[in-house]
Amino acid sequence: MTEALIDYPIDLRVEYPEKSSRGWAALAITWIKLLALIPHFIVLGVFGFVTAIMFLVAQVGVLFTGKFPVGMYGFMAGVVRWQTRVYCFALGLTDKYPPFDLDEDERLDYPVSVRIERPAKSSRLYAGLALAFFVLCVALVIGVVWYFAGHSATSNGSSTTAHHISTTFHDFSNFSSYFNLRSLVALPHGIVVGALGVAALAVFAVMQWVVLFTGKYPRSMFDFSVGTIRWSTRVSAYTLGLSDKYPPFSMDRSADSDELATLSMGAKPWGPLPTTPVEGGEADYESAPAEDEGEASDETAADDSPDAEPYI
Repeated sequence: MTEALIDYPIDLRVEYPEKSSRGWAALAITWIKLLALIPHFIVLGVFGFVTAIMFLVAQVGVLFTGKFPVGMYGFMAGVVRWQTRVYCFALGLTDKYPPFDLDEDERLDYPVSVRIERPAKSSRLYAGLALAFFVLCVALVIGVVWYFAGHSATSNGSSTTAHHISTTFHDFSNFSSYFNLRSLVALPHGIVVGALGVAALAVFAVMQWVVLFTGKYPRSMFDFSVGTIRWSTRVSAYTLGLSDKYPPFSMDRSADSDELATLSMGAKPWGPLPTTPVEGGEADYESAPAEDEGEASDETAADDSPDAEPYI
């Protein structure tokens, strides 16, 4: 059966390990494995704040030029790749420790590959709406701050006022989540990905015991976890403006250039590709060679007879 493919510019592929590390499985069961990822969590926390600010600046650039700034796109795409590598390692999909690098996975010789294609043009309308939504939310927050600050100053003094203001602006630092129009639009995905994430954690907890005793990660559970992270990666990239194409409600992988050519030849954009497997793993699109003229076989003669059914 052919694997289902979709036409989407963001994809995740993870090499299936023939053997998984019993040692890492034991460390995961005892939660020690998470300690090894603390440096990554710290770096990604800082990068998360940077990308939140960079997202707004990039939307201004898109609004006036119609293009996402190249440098900002590369940095933000690198953060998404880094984050995805950490998720895959944390869930035991690879035993190779993730690198501290924003570069593409192929150049790093890493078994987790995140493909993010930069669009030639980005939507100015989408950028304008995102900026307008942000300004509206900021104005609303400032109004609420001043309202509660005034009442707090009247009843409890200036110390409580300062507390309200500092707390509000601490939450304001997370504006990438709160004030991002794309996050609101992608809310249905957030609900689904949240449910899938809980299921993936449950699978992870069980699979570490399986790996501990067998040294192998069952393929079906592996594919489910990869599909969950793939879905989450697409939503993350979409909310950061790396693609204007709405993410699909699907775990299926994206088609590469050759597979896209097959899709353009009449295959449906969703579902299995209508290919005929042959030796070597490639589809056979060549028709049978025509017979020489003047040397028609008995079958050809039969086709030419008046009673023969036409060939379709």
